[in-house]
Amino acid sequence: MTTTAEPRDYSPSDFLYGTIIGEGRFGSVVYAEHATQEVHDGGVGYKLPRPQDKQNDGQGYAVKMIPKSEILRHQLLQAVMTEKRILAEVLSSNQDNDTSSSSGSAALMIPKLFCCFHDDSYLYFVLELCSGGTMLDLVNHCAKIRRDNSCNDSIRQLVRVLEYIHQKGVIHRDISPRNILFTSRGALKLCDFGSAVVIGTSSKGQHLASSRIDNDDFVGTADYVCPEMIRGSIKSCCTGTTSSMSQQDELLGAIDLWSLGCLIFQMSVGESPFHAESDQGAFQRVLDYTNHKSRIHVPPYTDMDVKGLIFSLVAIDATSRIGLSDGVVSSKESKKPYHSLRRHKFFTTEDKLQQQFWTLLENNSIDPPYTPAEQSWMTQLHQSGWKMKRIEEMCYEL
Repeated sequence: MTTTAEPRDYSPSDFLYGTIIGEGRFGSVVYAEHATQEVHDGGVGYKLPRPQDKQNDGQGYAVKMIPKSEILRHQLLQAVMTEKRILAEVLSSNQDNDTSSSSGSAALMIPKLFCCFHDDSYLYFVLELCSGGTMLDLVNHCAKIRRDNSCNDSIRQLVRVLEYIHQKGVIHRDISPRNILFTSRGALKLCDFGSAVVIGTSSKGQHLASSRIDNDDFVGTADYVCPEMIRGSIKSCCTGTTSSMSQQDELLGAIDLWSLGCLIFQMSVGESPFHAESDQGAFQRVLDYTNHKSRIHVPPYTDMDVKGLIFSLVAIDATSRIGLSDGVVSSKESKKPYHSLRRHKFFTTEDKLQQQFWTLLENNSIDPPYTPAEQSWMTQLHQSGWKMKRIEEMCYEL
């Protein structure tokens, strides 16, 4: 009689590896496929969800490989464990069983984590493949926001995914173009939660203080980092000296809102408002702006509503950034998430199709507004002679 066993853990040898498709600060993202269609152990077959399932893109996976030496050198263990927990538990689409609901549809905007494992050298995250490129590809595609609705619709999607993660108590802290991916069909995905933290309580009311920020550690991408992160003082932005922990938690949402404003500026103009030749140069431009020593130059062709939205997000006073007073962070699925942001003139167009966008987005009923071009590594994948490698061979190239 045939018996059913529990699926065993996966290992690096269960996959074949291709080209590097992404680079992070401490690791690489590699294209991978199953070494075989089905992995057998004692005569019983085990499989991950098939790559062609609707939650995965194309024929394979994106495997994030983080060297253990880097984890030890930079003391990243807590950050890595937090990222795993965020993807596997807090933001997992499995936690929102009804994907037609507002929460469930937003959960699909986070890449799915299929499994994790490790060997002597690396920690591996096997993730949903997003082969449609990054937000920079969309910016280049649209050239200027006033010429194409794709950017406008993507801004709405960014607002929606920020609503979702903030309601779950997750602050990303590194919202930047390289962390906004698209599937081959053009669906937007917010990725890389390696800098993220979890605050407040979960939707089940469980206390999550273990992931709280106890120090003002610096993370982020220079062009999109808010001034309070550069100064190294999140808590000092809270009004008064006896602000509650919940007030500090809410204020952390301002980090992502500032980055959102920088992204919208880049979609409109073509580069971030504080871009410089070096990280230090970008930091100095931000500080000069907050000290009223310089201004953000918005080209005259920029739509006035877009301009107003940018400045309402890139506000010097963190407490005055639009949406922050809505109480979205850890609000346990507020029925009116970021309502002040949604009511901004940019989102209240008279175009009926645009007015219906929020409803369609929340019902998971929109067609992606953007069709990505094939990436160079995908072209290579489709050509003959592509050689997938065992992990022993792949490690020599990393």
